Amino acid sequence: MHNLNFPTEIQSRLRSYDWHKDSMGRSASDIFMLTQNGELKLVLKVEQDSPFAELGDEAKRLEWLTEGGVLCPEVQWFEQYEGRQWLLLTALSGTDLVSDPELLPLQQVEILADALRHLHSLDWEGCPYDHTVERGLREAEARMKAGLVNEDDFDPEWQGEPAQKLFSYLTANIPEGHEKVLCHGDACLPNFMATAGDFSGYLDCSRVGLADRYQDLALAVRSIRYNHDDAAVEHFLKCYGIEQFDKKRATFFTTLDEFF
Repeated sequence: MHNLNFPTEIQSRLRSYDWHKDSMGRSASDIFMLTQNGELKLVLKVEQDSPFAELGDEAKRLEWLTEGGVLCPEVQWFEQYEGRQWLLLTALSGTDLVSDPELLPLQQVEILADALRHLHSLDWEGCPYDHTVERGLREAEARMKAGLVNEDDFDPEWQGEPAQKLFSYLTANIPEGHEKVLCHGDACLPNFMATAGDFSGYLDCSRVGLADRYQDLALAVRSIRYNHDDAAVEHFLKCYGIEQFDKKRATFFTTLDEFF
């Protein structure tokens, strides 16, 4: 953190905090946890500025969500400075679902299902953020052409394949028809917080927008299966209210996610 040249405006705000760098996440940002008296108070995200940087998108979406009363971090400050984007957020109470030692797997997926069902039920009239398939494909292609797709990190079913093959699969298998809902966009277990067994907020909201609900369901199921087992997946789907899980539609969205 000391190697970063901080904007003057924020230096005084951080002086009274203890900090450590978060090494657990897979974000493209550097994430710093700022504490006072051992209590997490603020989170600072720093990302290289580029056409593909997401912190500006996250700041806008968090402000919009906060105005609507949705549980999420509040934006304290955002700036583009010396080739980086800087985003300072309030910290949510609790622990992310997959890291909470007090939550059993079935409790984790119950909280996740409730949080997604609530988000998907919100009135999205006037939502300015588009996360539809058409936009996703445009962004995926742009990232592929820019060399930003990590082919070494593909899921097992795509290991060893070039990104172009995945993109060809996507364009040949675009799902037909869907109901637009307000989606999180990256609905894996670590992006949902809980305290004392109750949901306390959504994290990493740069991809929030209107989309097919399977944008969230597909990534949630993949995350649950990775962290737990098929029984936990079935419990999640039951809690959410899915009687027949559309595996083909889900495969489309997990494949699309390989580009991000």
